[in-house]
Amino acid sequence: PKMRLLADHRPVRTERLGVSSAILLGVAAMSGTELHNLISGNAAGSSTPALIAFSIVGVFVAVLIAVRVSTLVRHSQRLAAALNETLDERGRLLDQSQSRYQLLVEHLPAVVFRLGRETPDSPFAPLYVSPQVGPILGMKPSQWMGRPGMFAEGVHPDDRASVLDARSRLEAGLETPPFEFRIVRPDGETVWLRSEQTVISDHSGMYVQGILLDITLRKNAESERDRMELDLRLAQKLESVGQLAAGIAHEINTPIQFVGDTIRFLDDAFQDLMELVERYGRLHEVARRAGLDEQLLEEVAESEEQADVDYL
Repeated sequence: PKMRLLADHRPVRTERLGVSSAILLGVAAMSGTELHNLISGNAAGSSTPALIAFSIVGVFVAVLIAVRVSTLVRHSQRLAAALNETLDERGRLLDQSQSRYQLLVEHLPAVVFRLGRETPDSPFAPLYVSPQVGPILGMKPSQWMGRPGMFAEGVHPDDRASVLDARSRLEAGLETPPFEFRIVRPDGETVWLRSEQTVISDHSGMYVQGILLDITLRKNAESERDRMELDLRLAQKLESVGQLAAGIAHEINTPIQFVGDTIRFLDDAFQDLMELVERYGRLHEVARRAGLDEQLLEEVAESEEQADVDYL
């Protein structure tokens, strides 16, 4: 039944009594009775015909047993062949599943890693890392596996405290939320990473499984967006300052323009007046020499002194 369970994947059931098994049991029961009579010295059981009959029955039983055993052996061989075929198929399916999983992990645009430790007090050491560690972090998988501290050494100095804190939480068996940090590649390029990990404990020990995502493009886009927002705020401030300056300039320019226009008007008007006054002066001199009204001439002279025409 167990072989049939493995081969056919059916629940184990109680074997029913077949025809051949019933015959064997019946013959064995009669032979057992006859044999008991022979051994006990019964006259009917110790006769020669009975012995011959018992021998024939014994041979018949032996033949039936041999046939039954042969049938069971052939059936067992068929079950074993079916079991081996099933195991081979299961092994092939398992290999295919492992191959698909390996291809999926190795072609993910991220670094998949697994850490473990030999004793509860020992630090975590790398057990596996996907090949994407080369394009993303600029190192070979053998470098990651051979130097457990190499990853921590490449962390940006400004982010080292947060990474060490997360590492201490993992070593204590505590769940650590995803965190972001920078790492400096061997070629000097800075890469932004997002780490998502989980702690797994089983009978063999404690492990850390996680994934490192390259978020450099996103961080650069965020930095560019922040810079543009800062430039926009600065432009808005400059626009406000420009509007204020334009208003102040307008308020200053209006009275200055009024004063300038007034001065130009007065300049032109005074030039004309000064020419008229000069002609009045010549007329006054001529009138004085001609002996005109002396009183009127004196009044004109007094008016010139009061007006202070020379000063104006």
